[in-house]
Amino acid sequence: MGLGGRLSVPVLARLRLGAGYASEPWIVNAGLTGGVGGLANLAVGGAVEVNHLDGAFLEVGAAYGRNDRLLLHAMAGYTVFGLAYEQLLADVRPQHAVLAVLRLPVGIWWLLVGRDRERDARAARLRRPKRVPLPAPEVEGPDGATRARAQRLCDQAAEALVAGDAAEAERAYAEAVALVDVPHARVALANVRVMRGALVKAAEDLRAALALARDHWQPQRLHALESRYLEVFGRLSQLRVVFAEGSFDGTVIVDGRPAPRVLLGYDLPLDPGPHQLLIRRGDAVVLQRRIEAHEGEIIRISVPGKP
Repeated sequence: MGLGGRLSVPVLARLRLGAGYASEPWIVNAGLTGGVGGLANLAVGGAVEVNHLDGAFLEVGAAYGRNDRLLLHAMAGYTVFGLAYEQLLADVRPQHAVLAVLRLPVGIWWLLVGRDRERDARAARLRRPKRVPLPAPEVEGPDGATRARAQRLCDQAAEALVAGDAAEAERAYAEAVALVDVPHARVALANVRVMRGALVKAAEDLRAALALARDHWQPQRLHALESRYLEVFGRLSQLRVVFAEGSFDGTVIVDGRPAPRVLLGYDLPLDPGPHQLLIRRGDAVVLQRRIEAHEGEIIRISVPGKP
């Protein structure tokens, strides 16, 4: 319908080709347009459209028609229906028009269908937790009942991960490893411990898995396992305790647990995060400090000699 005059062509067909970007609940797309009919009869230009997943949409654009006439247009509506307004920047009549819109948002439908399919596929993968298969029993290995128990624990751990319960997954994998110690279960346990920030234990598990797999896995898988171990080990923080006297007859206690004596004077691996350090000589406290460990950091602590 023309405003201030009669449209020579009272219908309009417009096609837009371009690209879109989705960030729920919004979809924004832009592209080149070509139109036949309406105020300009024949016009080419560009338009930008914003859609909400609830169905509302808004489009604005501009185009050049015959005789270099500039046409501005805006459109608003819901799902496939809307109203469009056009203004022709030329001294002709009519300069303005309002049109009822029926649109076919093929690109948006394709985007939403693809998104839904991807979401369904991702949900299906989560519903099928990755299984940690245990190898067949050896002649002198654990009996069948023990191995079956370990397999059930690994399956329980995988289900716990899907449910978001990493603590339960760690418990189940650790119990399975205690029953049947094989590389697959060790690696799964290490991965869960990495998720929980227990990098020291994860590195120990990966080192044990390497020892178990050394003579059994193919070189490519073994190389991947070695790379994983080095990656986790490189993230550990190291506590370096240095004694002024060169030796020490006391005790180093980290988070309430005495450090092995063989580590005194050397690097003690720590998980990233806060720790409590206590150094005693007999009943006397030589040093007490709270330390904050960061990934890959070496924390140096100097212990003075006897007064």
